[in-house]
Amino acid sequence: MIVNNICKKREWKNEVRSDGSTYYDYYFTYSLKRKELGKYLNTWFADGFNITNGIIYRDSLITLKKVDSDTALQLYRRPFNPLSIIIMPEYKSANEYLKVLKENEKKKLNKKLPPLLYTMKCHLHSIDDSSYGIWWDNYSIEDLRNKRFELMSWINKFDTKNLLNGENLLDKGIELGANPDSKDYG
Repeated sequence: MIVNNICKKREWKNEVRSDGSTYYDYYFTYSLKRKELGKYLNTWFADGFNITNGIIYRDSLITLKKVDSDTALQLYRRPFNPLSIIIMPEYKSANEYLKVLKENEKKKLNKKLPPLLYTMKCHLHSIDDSSYGIWWDNYSIEDLRNKRFELMSWINKFDTKNLLNGENLLDKGIELGANPDSKDYG
């Protein structure tokens, strides 16, 4: 599966706080002029990649999509909205992995590390308290990356003429193995 609209030269707008942490700004696109929207529309951007102790804590891609009128109505009538797909470790899985890793280092053991399980969320963002989101749980990172690229390929079919629908996005997520009970509208 090839996704050829990933931007390698520019980044989605993130800000580094005075304490060194990163603030991921999903909503700066709402204030862009029409001409500037084109720089982000239908192009995927890295939206954070963090790895520590062999655990990928954040592997996120983001794009800007134009949505249909039904979806825009649910998203405060905003026709252009950020859409992110983030992969992160399952909390319990990461803790068990780190526990065994530390034991091995501390006691010079060679205990087999437990598998790292990850979760993924596809999220069509809104500036306020409504959005469209869905979750995948308990997968390997390779499986989730494959699912993400398959989902991205589907999302890429939508442009400024063929508009994305939020409910169809969630249904596609379920088709690709997301938990149907994890549909999130907030």
